[in-house]
Amino acid sequence: MKVAVSATGKDLNCQIDPRFGRCQYFIFIDPETMEFDAFGNEGLMAMGGAGVQAAQLIVQKGASALITGNLGPNAASALSASGIKVYLVPGGTIREVTEAFKDGKLQEASGPTVPPHFGISPSPSLSPKRLCRNSVHGSRASPRTDYDMLKINHLAVRPERVEGRMANYDTVSKGRGRG
Repeated sequence: MKVAVSATGKDLNCQIDPRFGRCQYFIFIDPETMEFDAFGNEGLMAMGGAGVQAAQLIVQKGASALITGNLGPNAASALSASGIKVYLVPGGTIREVTEAFKDGKLQEASGPTVPPHFGISPSPSLSPKRLCRNSVHGSRASPRTDYDMLKINHLAVRPERVEGRMANYDTVSKGRGRG
């Protein structure tokens, strides 16, 4: 029997990752022999569908069970449709949760535990200012954010949509709107 575990690292002493679709690694382990393989989660930075993508990996690698911290609705549906049993744990090392699984101490999950997009969290390296630094609208040192870029692009295409609000930066800073 092969069991998949969402993990923060590549060995049995690392912690379980509470985010299924956005965990850093998956460890596929045989609970009887404790032999395992670790794989990086390719869906970690996906814009959407990370849980379903992770579920597909679990199915492809031939796991019959999954141990994780939380599970969203789309991933829960995909795993259920594939016949994979899911066990939820609040924490612990990969070794500890695998031993608990082997000893029959884990309870099978009955469905999702978190809403969609639960594992998405803002990263300092992906702040709006950093995302637009190489933008065609500004130099690398541009203080503009992506939101500012969207406002500028929106104004250039549909100025009638912003009457009385942001016609451009000059009129806004002086308290005058277009119209």
